[in-house]
Amino acid sequence: QILGDELLSKIVICGLMPMPFNCRIETFGKCVKVQELKRNYSIGVLPSSAFDRCKDLLTDTLHAKSVEPAGGGTMLECTMWPINAIIHPARLYTLLNDWKP
Repeated sequence: QILGDELLSKIVICGLMPMPFNCRIETFGKCVKVQELKRNYSIGVLPSSAFDRCKDLLTDTLHAKSVEPAGGGTMLECTMWPINAIIHPARLYTLLNDWKP
């Protein structure tokens, strides 16, 4: 409803688990070391008819070995994953809600 039917009919939304890269901070704010590029993913796609397109994109760009639907492959299921993209906004708000420039 928020995006509206017209815009939603023109875009594809894809959520994936796990995050593609496992990184560690080398120098805060300046440098990270990529320790691992993950190869197996579960995804949720909206609209679900775009699953194969998203699977091909991840296979090509991240050299994924396997891309499977998360549960039923819906975006609702993606929003329930305990991943950084879901939990970070609440964590950041808690840390920064009183911040003033």
